[in-house]
Amino acid sequence: MIHMLVVDDEAEEREGILFLLHKYGFNMETGQAPNGKAALDYLKNRAVDILFTDVRMPFMDGLTLAKEALLLQPNIRVILFSGFSEFEYAKTAISLGVREYILKPVNVEEFCTVMQRVSAEILSRRSEEERNNRRIAYAREHLLYSLVNGTPLETLTAEAGALFDLGFLNQYTNMVLLEFNRNFFDHAGQEFSEELSQLLPLPFDYLNLNPCESLLFFSNAANRTDWASLSADIRRFIQQRYRVDGYLAFSEDFSGASEIPTAFESLEQALENRFFLPDTYVFSAYASSQKLNSGYQDVSSLFTSLEAALQEHNLDAVHRNIQLLCDAYAGQTNLSHLYVKFVFSNLLRDVSIHWAHFSEEELFRKVESIYQSNSYQEIANILEQNLEHPNMESHAPSNYVETVKRYISKHYDQELNLENLSEIVYLSPRYLSSIFKKETGYGLNKYIKAFRMEKAKELLETTHMKVVTICNAVGYSNVSYFIQSFREYFGSSPEKFRQKED
Repeated sequence: MIHMLVVDDEAEEREGILFLLHKYGFNMETGQAPNGKAALDYLKNRAVDILFTDVRMPFMDGLTLAKEALLLQPNIRVILFSGFSEFEYAKTAISLGVREYILKPVNVEEFCTVMQRVSAEILSRRSEEERNNRRIAYAREHLLYSLVNGTPLETLTAEAGALFDLGFLNQYTNMVLLEFNRNFFDHAGQEFSEELSQLLPLPFDYLNLNPCESLLFFSNAANRTDWASLSADIRRFIQQRYRVDGYLAFSEDFSGASEIPTAFESLEQALENRFFLPDTYVFSAYASSQKLNSGYQDVSSLFTSLEAALQEHNLDAVHRNIQLLCDAYAGQTNLSHLYVKFVFSNLLRDVSIHWAHFSEEELFRKVESIYQSNSYQEIANILEQNLEHPNMESHAPSNYVETVKRYISKHYDQELNLENLSEIVYLSPRYLSSIFKKETGYGLNKYIKAFRMEKAKELLETTHMKVVTICNAVGYSNVSYFIQSFREYFGSSPEKFRQKED
């Protein structure tokens, strides 16, 4: 709604203007001031679209008020209102950029014409500003998305630096990564970031990466923030508002756009620990980068090496990595025995999947023996015993990846995520994610999105299906999110893409 301030030292004149606005259907929010000084105080505290002011007033005349108002609010439209038509008034008004001058007594037709013209110009300017803001927001999101997904800063500068100021990328000093096991952001929609902005005490920029991941970017105004507490607050909000559990990781402080990709990788690496810490939901990228007290490799690297050894049936490497894991956990006095038993039970399950192929009943008995163990060495012995007669059946990573790709090609219209795809090929989510990226060069979520986008493109080109129907046909339940994803992938909305193809 347009906001207009009426300034005149005569109350009857002010009320007369307000009466005309109401009578002729100008739906505006209005304020009043009896003189220029009071009006200036009003303008310092409120955004005003139209300043409708008398010229001759005590304390501060209308021309001085107009000059000060334009300094405070450069986009304000000034309409001078006076019983005098002296040339000097008009000359000064023109020098200030004031184009509207109404003489007293008011000519109703002239008043309505001026108000209609000024109102239309204000609304037109607002619409243009909103379009520009949307274009800028989209450009910023695209640049951030490209940066965190590995596009070098130098490439972005060369391609977009002449068209868009990339300086905003250097303002960021911290990030928080949110991740879910299921498609959360596909259902939460745009409202999620708006609700979060009301919760958090710090401003942030929001970037949705895929249906399961989003990033929050904080600027250097966020120094000395307790990131662990802030992340815990976000997690509690999600739990209470959406009744789901999310995982969060907060970064170390960084400086400059060139460090954003590395900081993002550290956040993703930190969240890898959620597979080993089932009751932990907030992770620190700094803590996850620290070495274990025992002096060995960090646990994540050991598990990666162990999975590779199991896949390759390298018995010596399997024995060596199991012993390193036992030694590493033995040095972590802050960890509970229950947690460690849980981790090694999952390791035994990996042994079964890649190596020994136990029956479900047999695997359950072996897991039970781990939970009954009293020392790390007992757990190591159990694992060693189950590696004595491995099944040497080959399971090439490419076979798993092809199976997953075939499944995606047939079920892209259904919910797809790392967890349910890993169950299809009987792999752990972490291992499937690793071999899929290694074999294809793409992350699994990125591959699914690309496949769905290409299918959507095909439907736009070959059918007359509505956009909302295509949205559902390629596995999206939120049409706004589908349109946003299509625009990020192809550079235009589905409708514009179809028009261009036609």
